[in-house]
Amino acid sequence: MQIEPVFTVPPRLVSLLAQHSGLGSSDPEVPVFSPSHTSVQVLADRINATGAYIENNGTEQWVGCPLRVHRRCADPMFSIANTIAYSEKMVFHGYNKPESRLPPENSFDLGQSSWITLGGSASDHQVVTEQIHFTLRAVREVLHLTGGLPDFYIISPFRRIKAALIETLGNLDNWEMGNSDYLPKTALTKWCRERIGTVHTFQGKEESTVLMVLGCDGETAGAAQWAASKPNLLNVALTRAKHRFFMIGDPVIWGGLPHFSVASEQDLPRITPEEFMRRIEIACEKENEG
Repeated sequence: MQIEPVFTVPPRLVSLLAQHSGLGSSDPEVPVFSPSHTSVQVLADRINATGAYIENNGTEQWVGCPLRVHRRCADPMFSIANTIAYSEKMVFHGYNKPESRLPPENSFDLGQSSWITLGGSASDHQVVTEQIHFTLRAVREVLHLTGGLPDFYIISPFRRIKAALIETLGNLDNWEMGNSDYLPKTALTKWCRERIGTVHTFQGKEESTVLMVLGCDGETAGAAQWAASKPNLLNVALTRAKHRFFMIGDPVIWGGLPHFSVASEQDLPRITPEEFMRRIEIACEKENEG
């Protein structure tokens, strides 16, 4: 239930290759082998006699010999992903060790994973300026209190939000330091390149803490509906985080959408931006004491 890969081979070439290999058919009963419509994973599942049917977006999907034991994420990321994408069929590797579902004691812990409620008007399609500036404020606070940039991933469903985040956080003028030696431009550029991106580009990666900037307002709610149309995008976003996951967005826009409603109701309590900033202060104090 990961995000499908982007396939860029022209459809005409795919059709010619299908005809040449004898796999082209207009019969709807014949399985589709076109890489434009079917992944290698689905083809492998199709020929596996051992497996299970799993409900996927309203249909039953055959999953061959599924890998069911999940090891990366603590709760609530594991439980939410299990609900929205895997029909509760995943098994947590530390099922008999409740402590294994919590961040390690020596981690930079911002408290319970939460939904940071922050809306606003979108500009440049899905970009909500208030969310971009809040993210800058949060990262800047960690730098000021600890002397280092945080080991966060900052992800979004949308490329325009990614671009806005990199433009804003990558601009030294926005850091209110007055001393470029404290945060060299090269170090900041490298951090932005490695730490900010879309959900698609971060698939396969993992980090202790992940912030997800949702964007969108009432005028661009269609983009939010697209992001929520399948469980895949939220599933991948959630499971990048090993220990803590924070969504930054307007629950009025996102809270009632498919899959996001589960995240809203299941172990992602809503907090204010100021509450999150207080958590940063507390975490940084503990970090400095340690």
